Amino acid sequence: MQSNAGDDAPTTINTLDLDYESLKSNYGDFSITVNGSEIPPVNNTYYLPVGSSSLTYIATGYFEGRIVIENSNNISSYKAVTILLKNACLVSDNEATISYTLTSKKISIVSEINSTNYVINKSTTNTEGHAISSNDDIDFYGTGLINLYAAHGHTIKSDGDFEISGTGSVYIYSGHDGVHCHNFSATKYSGNFTIANAISQGIEASVTSGTATLKISGGNFDISNAESMFKVDRAITISGGTVIGNNFSANAFVRGNEKTELSITISGTGSLTVNGTSYTGTTTV
Repeated sequence: MQSNAGDDAPTTINTLDLDYESLKSNYGDFSITVNGSEIPPVNNTYYLPVGSSSLTYIATGYFEGRIVIENSNNISSYKAVTILLKNACLVSDNEATISYTLTSKKISIVSEINSTNYVINKSTTNTEGHAISSNDDIDFYGTGLINLYAAHGHTIKSDGDFEISGTGSVYIYSGHDGVHCHNFSATKYSGNFTIANAISQGIEASVTSGTATLKISGGNFDISNAESMFKVDRAITISGGTVIGNNFSANAFVRGNEKTELSITISGTGSLTVNGTSYTGTTTV
């Protein structure tokens, strides 16, 4: 059955019960470096330029403000950018904490081995108050932990695709969608991915053209306390990994494109269990 409650409007505003003073003390002074050189902030914002070659910005420590990736040097053929989180805690109470403003290439968010990282947006009023926002694709990978919080916006918002790989862990608490993207892919992933709360969708793969899919072939996914678990245009394919969902206020699966059916296919070593019910084969909603 199609949910009639999936209009993407948050029904309440979350508050995030975090001890920021302790986080500030534990994480210490903040810096962003690239090729060994430190980048200075401007009015509590780090403006990071893309380059003619791929750049990796290394972020460490506690920071209250924003990180904005832009083409300030007007490079006609720029390359992708990586943000390496190395025991970093980033906190914004305004627009997106990490914002990729460009509409080609992609941004990669990497968690360093044995690191614990936070990307937080605690604004309770700004609809653009996402933790991570990109006008193009987002890649997640690494071997550390990334805790992602948004009080009112999407926790991860991509106008392109979202892909996660590696063995790192992700923990999401969202005031709107946990992940909001076009295609969602976890075909090279073997970590733990938790969406503990999402006022709207756990994962919405339904941004442009009505063709988006969600593919999982590894990892452990635990999605709970949302309006719906998955909102997807065309197809959900789980061919490996474990996917568990609980406690949804509307239907667990919602069609993103009203003109098409949504197929859910479980195959191989994949498993899907929602509110105690296991799915096998192909189901259409």
